[in-house]
Amino acid sequence: MKKYLALLWLFCFIGIPAFAQQRVITGIVSDSSNKPIQNAVVREKETGFSMATTDKTGHFSLKVATDNVTLEVNAAGYGHTNITVPAYQKKVQIMLSPLQQLVNKNDRRRYIMGNQKDTGRKQ
Repeated sequence: MKKYLALLWLFCFIGIPAFAQQRVITGIVSDSSNKPIQNAVVREKETGFSMATTDKTGHFSLKVATDNVTLEVNAAGYGHTNITVPAYQKKVQIMLSPLQQLVNKNDRRRYIMGNQKDTGRKQ
């Protein structure tokens, strides 16, 4: 019984430092004209466990491991991007490019019809 109790204590003390080895990355997500992007999703790509959304000023705060991490950033109407943050860096500024807008209704109709043909739907 004493062996099991000793092992339990040992695992408790080994596990505590593992959880403490994290850092907080803060940053701003903006577009090419430096306007903040609201509701962009920023997540740690390797694990996917750490995730945050930007507020109305484009700011976010995310707990990640102390190692180098890759952040994946997505926002509606913008292309996604991946950014590698070195272990020593705590603040980042991320810029997203807007998706290309459709020019007019005719182009939109061609785009929709093209998708229907590709998926096998009847027109």
